[in-house]
Amino acid sequence: MSLWRYGWWLDGSPKTMLVSSGAVLPAGKYYWEVQILTGGVGASAGYGVLAGIANASLLVTDTVDASVNLAQLRSQYGIFWTSKVDAAGGTPVFGYPTLPSVAAQRVATAVNDIWAIALNTTTHRIWWRRLTGANTNWNVSALADPATGVGGEDISASGSSPVIGRIYALCGADLGDNPLNTFTSPGSGKVNFGATAFSGTAPTSFVSPYSIYTDAALSSTDKSASITLSGGNLTFAGNARNGAYADPYSCARSNFSFAQA
Repeated sequence: MSLWRYGWWLDGSPKTMLVSSGAVLPAGKYYWEVQILTGGVGASAGYGVLAGIANASLLVTDTVDASVNLAQLRSQYGIFWTSKVDAAGGTPVFGYPTLPSVAAQRVATAVNDIWAIALNTTTHRIWWRRLTGANTNWNVSALADPATGVGGEDISASGSSPVIGRIYALCGADLGDNPLNTFTSPGSGKVNFGATAFSGTAPTSFVSPYSIYTDAALSSTDKSASITLSGGNLTFAGNARNGAYADPYSCARSNFSFAQA
């Protein structure tokens, strides 16, 4: 017998292909990956993509200025990080009203790097890690481990950057702004919700969104006009905008959400 309304068998395993468009996946443990396809070039020499989570209230256009490593009001209701693809390196992590604790720890990124995301909506925690290069530990900590529940950013109402209610996967890109009105390329990336083999290994007991909802992708309607989707709405890119003195990232939410226990 299955708990069909919630998408789980009584033994605790996920029920495949539960729902249709606008899916709400049951509270549980999920894993997916995001790849940087192009780094883009912004006002301060080069940014790439954005990845993380948000609820339905996060503003998806000009969500964050990554050149300012401070908590920003427009990033409220989300926790995410932005890659910086250049010699300086760096991955600022954003949330509001307080930056996540890992925000001060930077890791250099490169084109084709892949990030892994692990989300537990029962314990209200999120982990991420780079799968290649240096600093591949979850949340840049040798102690953090989604499989055991150790570490992870607290997204509950009592956390430093709460993400309450239904949670969406979030992807975005730098828009390629330049203060000299010179065209520069925006960032682009690709999300894998599990329709193809992962590059990394999901933590024990974590499942892919695709294993429950086989239409899992980014939403063609719940996104910024500054983001272009392609490849089955899994590849995302920023639309270059000239003349701004900032490095804004805009976003797209997933076409499904995760329930929280």
